[in-house]
Order: sequence, then structure tokens, then C-alpha cells
Amino acid sequence: MKVNRVSVKYLCKSPGCRATVDKRGYCPLHSYKQREDDERKAKWFNNSKYRNEWTELYNSSRWRNEREAYLKENPICVSCGETATVVDHIKAHRGDEELFWDRSNYQSLCVDCHNKKTLQEMLYRRRK
Repeated sequence: MKVNRVSVKYLCKSPGCRATVDKRGYCPLHSYKQREDDERKAKWFNNSKYRNEWTELYNSSRWRNEREAYLKENPICVSCGETATVVDHIKAHRGDEELFWDRSNYQSLCVDCHNKKTLQEMLYRRRK
């Protein structure tokens, strides 16, 4: 039996644009904005006081592919049940590549739950 797959369409990220795209991002008319976004993010990461030794791991194509695949398999936030958009490391890897790539150390979270978890971890480290 052949199963028809439905392609999900998204609206272009440019405000007011009603064009649809296959992946989240910009339509061909506004693709220059994607390059600007990428350049701004790269500049922020390169000059940021938050840059650390494992920033390159998160910026790698391997991580982007791993993250996308994991979110497809686990699309629901384990904390609140909403749609997950973040792959979180349950145990902080602190640059340990073996722990960073260990899928058993991943969990899907929405942005709000990830931010709450990160804040709690930061406050706990400060108290120590």
C-alpha cells in the first residue's frame, strides 16, 4: 500500500509576506534576509562574551542534522507537552564530545521549558 506524504508548508519569515516555503525560513524574494540573519548570528557568536570552547559543536552541520532528526523523532516537549523546538542535553556536557553526541543524554523541550531549566541550572551553580 502506497502512503502519500503531505508536505508541510510554512509562511515566509519576512513580516507581511504570504509566500509559502518548504522549510522554515524565507521565500526566494526575501532570501537575502536569511544571509543577513546568518551573518548576524555568526558575528554574535564570534564576538560574544558567551562564546565558549563548545560553540563550534553547536554551529556544526553535524549538530544541525542531529538536532533536526531528533526533533522529528521526538516532537513533543517532555516537560509541558507542547511542540518541542530545542534539543537539550539532560546532563551538561561542558565540552565533553562523547557526552555531547550521546543521544541518551538528549531531551526535547520547548523554548520556555528550556529557558526555565537553563535559569535553574545557572542559579544552582551560583549558589555553589
